[in-house]
Amino acid sequence: MQHQDNIAYITEFVRRYDYPRFCTVLFAPASARSALLSLLAFNIEIARVPDAASEPITAAIRLQWWRDALQEIERGVKVREHAVVEELAALHAAGRLDFASLHSMIEARADEAEQVIDWSNRQQVEHFIAHTAGALNHAMAAVQCAEDTPAMVGIGLAYGASGLMMQALLSGDEMRAAQLRSWCREWLEQAYKKAAGLDKAQRYLLLQINLSVFNDNICSRYGGNLAAIANKAQSRMLPCYMSWWSIKNALTRR
Repeated sequence: MQHQDNIAYITEFVRRYDYPRFCTVLFAPASARSALLSLLAFNIEIARVPDAASEPITAAIRLQWWRDALQEIERGVKVREHAVVEELAALHAAGRLDFASLHSMIEARADEAEQVIDWSNRQQVEHFIAHTAGALNHAMAAVQCAEDTPAMVGIGLAYGASGLMMQALLSGDEMRAAQLRSWCREWLEQAYKKAAGLDKAQRYLLLQINLSVFNDNICSRYGGNLAAIANKAQSRMLPCYMSWWSIKNALTRR
């Protein structure tokens, strides 16, 4: 596939399956958007493996496919005909791909698929989020050749926790959602403190904090009724929440 065709496919793929992060990337520097979308597409591909696979062995096979694809890119051999793989290879050729973060993300998803994570254990949950949402932010910083800061993982930790909280509510597990909400609020506070370390080109990541607060507000407002109305509520409220006023304040926060 040609680069333009790849990006067109990836853009629609991310818009469909990770609309909140898609919105945040629209406010990243124009020169970085295609690369950032490619990383988000990679994240979507591996993140849905544990849920899509009917058995752990099926998930293991699919994740191994992505391990092999990354190793081929690293070795500089002919890569697989897949839009996301081809764009990751182009990023590697430009010296902008953080393989360590991508491999870390795959291993975290493998743990999820094998159901070895104790979701009631804060340390294990924090490790999982740091190596998924946090590692993704690391990789996004590398794409922009930005200096790594604690804010990258800190913001990812808060955003990832809020996402798990919403998933717990949607599945009807209010006890787990309440625990995640408590942790999320702590990590949000830490993320705010660390956000000052972001340079201007990375301030679009601050929108992940806004979205974490948005999820927390949804949880507070709807509580146990969220499972029935969350999707409808988010589809209506997210565009309003992501208003220009909110975005402008996030991007200019110092």
